[in-house]
Amino acid sequence: MSGPLALPIRILSQSSRQTSSTQCLRQRSGYVPLDTTIRQQRWTLSKRAFATVPRRERAVMPQQMKQQAQPSANRMQKEQQEAMMRSGQLPDDIGMLPDTFILPRNEGERRNRTLRKKWLKTRFNDAWSLLAYKWVIVKPRPNLELFSIASKAATMHQKMYKAFAAGDMSAMQGQICSGLLGSLRGRIAQRAPNTYLEWSAKKQLSPPRLCSYKAVALPGTKDEGKNERNCQVQAVVRLHTLQALQHVKRVTKRVGNKIRTEEERVGREEEKESYEYMVLQRTIRRGKVNDWQIWGFTDETRLRDVEKENAAAKAPKK
Repeated sequence: MSGPLALPIRILSQSSRQTSSTQCLRQRSGYVPLDTTIRQQRWTLSKRAFATVPRRERAVMPQQMKQQAQPSANRMQKEQQEAMMRSGQLPDDIGMLPDTFILPRNEGERRNRTLRKKWLKTRFNDAWSLLAYKWVIVKPRPNLELFSIASKAATMHQKMYKAFAAGDMSAMQGQICSGLLGSLRGRIAQRAPNTYLEWSAKKQLSPPRLCSYKAVALPGTKDEGKNERNCQVQAVVRLHTLQALQHVKRVTKRVGNKIRTEEERVGREEEKESYEYMVLQRTIRRGKVNDWQIWGFTDETRLRDVEKENAAAKAPKK
């Protein structure tokens, strides 16, 4: 079976799709940009200070003065992180949660002992984390929506594709994470003038299916209560659809003394069967549960990825 329809989404989703076995929360967490910013600030400050000191004075600068910038940068980083935690202003796109496992459709891989063992272990850990998230970590107890999230994903999937095809993402504001929304708007801006697309899901070839549901508590301050927790929830839903795409161009014509704009179809309508794994995300900021958003798309977990991960775990540490 093929992947998502080549146009309009396949190219766009490449930046937001990550293989689950190689994605790491630390790599795309809210703290990475913060750390990077601090390091850049530290480098800039130290460079400016070095450049403004006369050459003769550099050699005689006391060692104690040189080391003062390091504690200052660390304090700045810690203060910024604590301020973000207290305000709940964490980024909405921290990447795929670690150990997200999507059981592949290929029967040969599904029956593989190594892959099946990894899948069972992940399911057990996910279930345990959900129990803690539901009954212990967050107050008041959140609604998981386990039985409604699949149909909700199908609805949001169609709304996003139609908005992108029409070239107007305003209707999806707040329903798509900032990373994917920026990619979609960037691709719309690259289109030729007076052109757009018509997209439709002709048929659902199989019901939407929930493949993964994970919840994690984000680092917080020492004095925060259960009503002030920051958490991240991600659900992966498989969508199996028959999609259709048509390119359309607006053409200006003169009819008599009047100028009229008409729409012309370019080429034939394309139809394609598509398996997509849409990632929905919900954030909890200081105990407030926000609405579901589309984070992007991901892929099935492959046997080679699990074997590579196991080999890396067994390799001797240097």
